[in-house]
Amino acid sequence: MLIDILVAQDEDVRTIIQDAVEAESEEGKIMLANKKGVIWLKRTRDSKQDQDDRKSTLRSTTSYTVGL
Repeated sequence: MLIDILVAQDEDVRTIIQDAVEAESEEGKIMLANKKGVIWLKRTRDSKQDQDDRKSTLRSTTSYTVGL
């Protein structure tokens, strides 16, 4: 399993971490960022992959999408 680790360097990132929810995975408990937070993070970096990921995230029907 591949996950992103998020370090709170500013208030926006801290809020994303605080709003995350706990979920079970194959590897144990993980924290999931909500869709709004993921889109904000992807816009901040804005690589080609991030642009594709944003489109995919926007199409997703789930509220929480990314492990923290």
